[in-house]
Amino acid sequence: MPLLVLSRSPANHRRGFTLIELLVAVVIFGVVGALTISTTVVQERVASAILQRTHATRTATEALEIVAADLRGSSSDDLVVVTDSSLDAYTPVAEGVVCAWPSALVVALPPLGSVGEGTRTRWRSMPREGDVALFLDPDTSDVMAWREAVINSVSLSSDPTLCPSSDGYAAGTDGEPRLVLELDGMPARVGEGTMVRIQRRERLVLYRPSDGGGQLGVRLCPPRRDEPCGAVQPAAGPLLPPASDTAMAGFHFAVLDSSLAPLPPSDISRAALLHIVARTSRPPSRAGLVAVDGWLSLRSSGAR
Repeated sequence: MPLLVLSRSPANHRRGFTLIELLVAVVIFGVVGALTISTTVVQERVASAILQRTHATRTATEALEIVAADLRGSSSDDLVVVTDSSLDAYTPVAEGVVCAWPSALVVALPPLGSVGEGTRTRWRSMPREGDVALFLDPDTSDVMAWREAVINSVSLSSDPTLCPSSDGYAAGTDGEPRLVLELDGMPARVGEGTMVRIQRRERLVLYRPSDGGGQLGVRLCPPRRDEPCGAVQPAAGPLLPPASDTAMAGFHFAVLDSSLAPLPPSDISRAALLHIVARTSRPPSRAGLVAVDGWLSLRSSGAR
């Protein structure tokens, strides 16, 4: 009987991985994994930094917009005191014309109505006790002269005999309430058609709250310039805190004349522009300072 000999073909032979090959593979996988993790961490840090800067920019912009909205339409005559980090001013609240005077110390303004209906009243916010009503002197010529009175109370009236649409003050608004103001005194020569502006004295200030940061706050003030303002209410933040170096403070006000020359606080009557800067930083460190600035044009001066 022939002898059967079995042999292994090269194709059926399988070599295992050597220890060195396994170590090399582990090292390669480790390097690739480390690079992947490092790239992910860097991307997360970049994304976080972008979000932090966006948030900081939004915060500073909101603070700037609050100030601009409060002061839009103001004139240099409305400024009381301006410092690096605070501004005391009479801010616009409403405007219109006198359409009736129910009694010696009471005047009525047309209703708000809708756009295009001929109404002559515009409100930014509801007037209230302590606001100042300015009435345009009918003898005004080159310089607008305003006579002021303090508002003792504000009410709304649906009396159809007040400011009827037939008089042309508020066409199509017969069912809407009229704004009725009771004053502490009636300026001379106020009559039908007299222009009136309503203002509120406010003090915008950068202050340091209990957390040690910075905040833009609003103080409501009595109408008289020599009377102190009330407690501060937060309006926007967080910002950088107050600082002796104005370039590092969370808010900065500057007044300029028509030639863009800076004016000292004692000469704000010639102010034509306000330069406003709001500053904040990216948390948790103060290294990434974010600043947003804006310019606000003031109306032409007119005696008050």
